[in-house]
Formats: sequence, C-alpha cells, structure tokens
Amino acid sequence: MKTESFKGFNFESVEELRTNLAWYLDRSYNFKRRHGSLGFKNPDEYERIAV
Repeated sequence: MKTESFKGFNFESVEELRTNLAWYLDRSYNFKRRHGSLGFKNPDEYERIAV
C-alpha cells in the first residue's frame, strides 16, 4: 500500500497524510484491487459477472 498510495509524496502534516490515505482506500484500494473473497476479482469484475 505504501508504494502504491504515497511513495514520493512529502506531506506537510499528519492530517494531509490521512486525507491522502483515506482517498486511496476509498477510491482505489477497495475498488480496483483483487479480493480473495471475490474469487480474486476486483469488485467491478465481480459485479459484471454476478448480474
């Protein structure tokens, strides 16, 4: 997660880091990464085949 979300960034405060991390978890990590509980598909792929 460290290398995908904020490697190379210099944050001015802990709050700025938290904001960036929350965005990454809400918009990328939870939606694009493959999940073992979904048969190692990302949520978008899983929903397409489940419908």
